[in-house]
Amino acid sequence: MPPDFTLILRSLREGRCILFLGPDVCLLPDGATTYFQTRVDLLRQKNLIRAYYEQDYLVQFQSETHRTRASYLIQDLYEVDAQQVRNDPPFYTPVYEKLLQLPFHLTISVSPDRFLPALMETYQVPHQFGYFDRRGPKAVEKPTPQVPLVYNLLGKADDFETLVLTYDDLYKYLVAVLSPTGLPDNLATALLPANFSHALFLGFPLNKWWVQLLLRLFGLNAAIETYAAAEDFDEAFETFCKDNFNITLVRENVEDFVDQLYAEAQQARHRVQLRTLQAPRAAGPAAEIFISYAWGGAREEIVNKLCDTLVAKGYNIVRDKTNLKYKGDIQKYMQQIGAGQLIIVVVSDKYLKSPNCMYEALQMERRADVQDRIFPIIFHDAHIYDPDTRTEYLTYWENEIATLRQRLAKTDMIGTQTLIDELDKYTQIRLIIAGFMARLQNMNAYTPEMHLEQNFQALIDALDARLAADQNLQPNP
Repeated sequence: MPPDFTLILRSLREGRCILFLGPDVCLLPDGATTYFQTRVDLLRQKNLIRAYYEQDYLVQFQSETHRTRASYLIQDLYEVDAQQVRNDPPFYTPVYEKLLQLPFHLTISVSPDRFLPALMETYQVPHQFGYFDRRGPKAVEKPTPQVPLVYNLLGKADDFETLVLTYDDLYKYLVAVLSPTGLPDNLATALLPANFSHALFLGFPLNKWWVQLLLRLFGLNAAIETYAAAEDFDEAFETFCKDNFNITLVRENVEDFVDQLYAEAQQARHRVQLRTLQAPRAAGPAAEIFISYAWGGAREEIVNKLCDTLVAKGYNIVRDKTNLKYKGDIQKYMQQIGAGQLIIVVVSDKYLKSPNCMYEALQMERRADVQDRIFPIIFHDAHIYDPDTRTEYLTYWENEIATLRQRLAKTDMIGTQTLIDELDKYTQIRLIIAGFMARLQNMNAYTPEMHLEQNFQALIDALDARLAADQNLQPNP
């Protein structure tokens, strides 16, 4: 049965169509081999596994030591960043470029790679990236067409503890993901049947029992029109998918289905506003460098001197007092900082207690490559190096959350959505601040005095090295 593109695109236009990407979307250049199969072949070649259970894509390792060795191989297999996308685009890039232009607000992937977020970074598309971690949910913001969410349901390649490789992993994963608190709140809300009307499955092995179990998690029911591109299925399986999940199978490969969907979306009658893919960010000093800091006092002075130094050397500095115009969208600007190629973070006590500054930090922590993108300057009053003083910041945000909850409890709920959104933001800040401080503590960050003594040369060298790595160039002399 052919898909009803008119209804699909209307749902997409209204932010009610979810895209699900399976492991069979990313094929090697031969057009047939999946990364799952390549992963198994690689582990076999290195003699790391005792058995491979093809029906479930799972393995049995020789030992825990062999599993540890496998983690590095898997990370290398899936590793991808914006530079690689620019310099050596994978075979399947054209399919993803078309999907990227379609304004999906939420994309759920069961592959542990970061290719789609890397492509978004390459084309400067604001977004957030998250992945399931059975050790505890990582908060995400509400997905929107303007800032879409890409969520890896089966973990992330460079966080090996999140991957599902063995039957033991699968058991622990299912217990965690199917629990009431398994998924982040905003993602779970987006997956409620009331919040979407269409779902598209591309490259999914729907015949796997664990995939069928996950379909229950997605809340598919008779009210949600769901289509899945599949080339090889019989009438019995087609009936099974329709009766149990209301999934209509479309006998096409992924590439042809995406081509049709994209061609239809370009038709003016559907009124779909396709995303504009900007040219990859320029190399060298012209690349944007964002400054994240709390206004006032010595913080303002160090930022002024830093900006003067960097501008004199030809860097393109993005700073709120310069780039955020009168009546500009503050929240959008803060999201842009989090997605920046390079971010200088001037951390102080005021910064760690500021909702706006910590919202910017929240955007940074959403990124898988945050460690490579932030360049901190730590003020003495930012007490991040002592466990006792670090807990004071946790307590601070817990008190802020409690105070806001008390105010909401005493307020008529009519017209309080902005306060509810503020409470959600505070809660997300509380969830990430400990990890954010730990990240800063573990980096060899200089104080303002140390930077001033060197006229910021160590910082400039680090910025140049990161730009060179991004563009495959040598650092500036």
